[in-house]
Amino acid sequence: MENEDAVPKFGCSDCNCKSHLIYFENIDKACEKVRKAYEQLEIEYIELDEFKFL
Repeated sequence: MENEDAVPKFGCSDCNCKSHLIYFENIDKACEKVRKAYEQLEIEYIELDEFKFL
């Protein structure tokens, strides 16, 4: 992975993933990775900025 660190074996005892916990130093890069993953899965991605809390 680029620009992030995986925590080895975290939460992936039932699959072959390296980790289910990823640390990003930059929130913009993290959001971009998530957006791209949604796009690859053909799922609508909604920016968190669109949610308004009262």
